[in-house]
Amino acid sequence: MTWTITRIRRAADTIDCINRIICDMQDITYAATATAPDTWPALQASAKWGCQGAAFGYNWHALHHREVWNGASDKTIFTSDEQNFRTRAVHDFIHLITNNDFTPKGERTTCEHQVRWMQSAWASRAYVSHALGDRSIHDLSDAIAVVRAEVAGQVAYNETHDGAFPVDQLQFTLDYLNGTAPADMA
Repeated sequence: MTWTITRIRRAADTIDCINRIICDMQDITYAATATAPDTWPALQASAKWGCQGAAFGYNWHALHHREVWNGASDKTIFTSDEQNFRTRAVHDFIHLITNNDFTPKGERTTCEHQVRWMQSAWASRAYVSHALGDRSIHDLSDAIAVVRAEVAGQVAYNETHDGAFPVDQLQFTLDYLNGTAPADMA
């Protein structure tokens, strides 16, 4: 089936529904700021990585409250800045708890953990049926495909474009999912 912007937007809404569930279940809060962590060491520092009393790890409150970048939300797959910020918070939270850095391998691994979290949240339908509404398993499959395009696809783009990311992420995702992304992305 061909991907359309409408289909991607529905998948993005499904992603947001699932991210709301994950934020609720994991007690994740976030604030969008211009000074959010943009490197792996900065993300770890934001969660106060280090000695926490008798244990070594993250400070619980700092880990669960994520600061996310407030920029570049105008050309994403999401229909609102808030959806984009929530997705960034969940993604960064998963980076931290799985200890995956911002390298291409770390991003791809985080993406696959994120997919598993999405599947787990979906499996909790009895708990969250109000949040998912009329969505079907096909919506979950679409949401997973879009997350993989957004993370793994953009990492591949970044690797072949001197560290740049697509400016129009919605168009990139559409092209990527339809197999019409630039030849150097194949």
